[in-house]
Amino acid sequence: MSHLAQHDTLSDLPNRILLQDRLHQAIALASRNNTLVRVLFLDLDKFKEINDSLGHEFGGKVLQSVVNRLLTCVRASDTVSRLGGDEFVILLLEIKQPGDAGVKAGKMLTSINAAFVIDSHKIHITASIGVATYQMTARTPSTNQEG
Repeated sequence: MSHLAQHDTLSDLPNRILLQDRLHQAIALASRNNTLVRVLFLDLDKFKEINDSLGHEFGGKVLQSVVNRLLTCVRASDTVSRLGGDEFVILLLEIKQPGDAGVKAGKMLTSINAAFVIDSHKIHITASIGVATYQMTARTPSTNQEG
């Protein structure tokens, strides 16, 4: 029951509830170790067109393929979560260099941009990624301070 409550049913990735818990833990760890936490928000571009033209079952297969590619781009200590639809949040822990998140984001975009072959359909997907940085002055995931 606990697993079902904390994971997305299609992708088996952590959902919003588990992501929030891991984000709290990441902030505590970053404060202790003087490291950075980066949160990447990834949205698949024009995914609705895939669902509309090829169906939701096919769209689900595409999402599962995207998940597999995203997981190859992160470390085991990082968290890839699905918020719903075609939106993902990637929590990168213990970032030492500020540019490391950009490198990871680039890796993810390159991986997703490569053609997918699903049920004999060759499709191309693009994605958009936004990056947020945990600030040392923040104490909770929702804190938004300049510092």
